[in-house]
Amino acid sequence: MNRQRRSSNKRPTASCGRSLRVEPLEDRRFLSGVSGDFNENDIVDAADFTVWQDLLGSHTALVNDDGLGVPIGNAHYELWKTNFGRVSSTESDPIEAGDYTVQVPSSAGGELGIAVRVFHPATNEARYSDGAPVIVDVQGGWSAGKLSASGSSTDESEHGYVRIELMLPGGSFGDATSGGEYDVRGPDSIQALADVLSYASGELADMSGSLITDQIPFALTDQVGILGGSNGGNLALATLAEHGAALSSVRWLVAWESPIGDQYAAIELNDNPFYTPGTCTATTCPTPGLADTLFWMPLATTSSVNFDAGNWSFPGAIGARSADGTLLKVFDKFPAAVTEDATGVKLYPTVEFGEAIRDVATTLFPPLGNPPPWLVTDEAEIAAYWNYRDGAIRIPEVHALLPELLVIHVGTVIDHVQTQPDYPHAASHIQAWLDVGHDFVRVNADAEYLSAVSGLLAAQFPDNEANQPIPYPGSEDLMLAEKYDGIPVGAFANLAAMLELADRVHEGVTDTNLDAVIPFD
Repeated sequence: MNRQRRSSNKRPTASCGRSLRVEPLEDRRFLSGVSGDFNENDIVDAADFTVWQDLLGSHTALVNDDGLGVPIGNAHYELWKTNFGRVSSTESDPIEAGDYTVQVPSSAGGELGIAVRVFHPATNEARYSDGAPVIVDVQGGWSAGKLSASGSSTDESEHGYVRIELMLPGGSFGDATSGGEYDVRGPDSIQALADVLSYASGELADMSGSLITDQIPFALTDQVGILGGSNGGNLALATLAEHGAALSSVRWLVAWESPIGDQYAAIELNDNPFYTPGTCTATTCPTPGLADTLFWMPLATTSSVNFDAGNWSFPGAIGARSADGTLLKVFDKFPAAVTEDATGVKLYPTVEFGEAIRDVATTLFPPLGNPPPWLVTDEAEIAAYWNYRDGAIRIPEVHALLPELLVIHVGTVIDHVQTQPDYPHAASHIQAWLDVGHDFVRVNADAEYLSAVSGLLAAQFPDNEANQPIPYPGSEDLMLAEKYDGIPVGAFANLAAMLELADRVHEGVTDTNLDAVIPFD
């Protein structure tokens, strides 16, 4: 643990779910009160609710009421609810920049819990005068992920935010291990991320009994954001759909080149001659005529697209050929999941490709139309698999639970996986939010933030308006180049998006375009 100090205060340890802090902190000196701390005990807790309840309807002013005044009403309750768990920033015993590793309790992590590493700035480096926003970094790919080395990150100090990494159940890397079994980003992975988000929100204590605010008193636990790297975007959306009602502190999402949708996560559209660019909806991309061209290739091999989750391969593959016998495409990679039956592992086609297989099953798998045991073709089973792994179909649920969530999709001209010219994974992601009437979604950070983080001119970057669809033709014009003046865009694209959304939340700014970086104190 690379720490300057660690609080001695402990909280009850949760075996699973949440552990809410309800007792006061008594061993710190504080600069000032926090909104909702009606009894001035330096924490917004259950005792403040009692104070509000006793004075409801009266003209007795409450301290730390954010200027609401009298009479005491529902607005005071909402202030308490919003700030529950927050503590005042401490002037004494400041902490230096560093990181620490803890285990977060989760039913998905068993007795060991979920391994988490937290990188943070020094007290005087917090981005805002009242503290530092908190970012949960959800890694992409299909594996359980890994944790960055202790002492390896510096952006937190330079830009004043707290960043949390996690390893999904069953993952192990270096000296860190998460309990449980890895389910290839299924329900247990979702539960684990939800519990880490609860820890980031200051509602769940780690397995030693400490809250994040015990470690980092200036963490703004009501201003949590998510960085979903690639397939991490799907996991983030599924988690918010399943647990968003209890995660109101999550205020924004940045999705880096995320394949939001089953056909993108399965890399199904690359080099697919049956797909016409510009024809996708928010949740599906048509491939007319595909089913009639499918045939079985017994000498080929099919493997899992989960290339970083396991080395799984099986005999046979499905191909597509023209009427004259020309090979058009081989479908030899599908996402996988470890199962509890005798097969051990099964491969799952997308909802769309599964339908194509069923349409021609008798001729594809003669004589009875029975697929190999490792390939799932049952409609309900496929739908259940993708319900946990396809973020696009969960966006209406996320919107209903978190209507003020701010969203940015980061996209570059040369995507790290997708190859179609209309960037359908990005276009569908944006369109899914627009279809439900979401308040704020955009492609890439505002040019002013890209300029501020990179040190380059704003005019060098696309300046995309928020709440607009991605057109085709013209999709590429909205994407970031791979380099600007020799600087790889990966060095600043995500950072610019995260800082923009953090600033928007902190200052309450939702303008669709900016003329300058949002001022803050």
